Amino acid sequence: MPDVALSLPPENPVPTVPVERKIAICGLIDVRNEKGLELGPLSRPIVRPEEGDIRYIDHATTDELRKKYIVNDGHNVDEFVEISYVWNGGRLRDVIDDGTVFDYALGCRPECGRNSVARSPVT
Repeated sequence: MPDVALSLPPENPVPTVPVERKIAICGLIDVRNEKGLELGPLSRPIVRPEEGDIRYIDHATTDELRKKYIVNDGHNVDEFVEISYVWNGGRLRDVIDDGTVFDYALGCRPECGRNSVARSPVT
């Protein structure tokens, strides 16, 4: 089994991604030692900040997403992770203008039934 962070301590009430899904998505990524970028995490990121060096990107800021999803019963807006970059199309390099280079990027929405993983370098 790959050496990846798979769960949070049981006393932590934050929802987690099921272990099988996380292994399928992150099986070849060392999330503890690589820098990652996750697209559209909302309240269910695949990699949580306490598991590794991860940044999040979405089409709106965290506050804007909370307002948008306040009536969505599929997400608890109080559990949204902080969005690092806002991207509305175009080149990622133009949005991530601080020079950060990522080892991997991933995006997954269970409701869409699709997983995506890209390997390094991602800018």
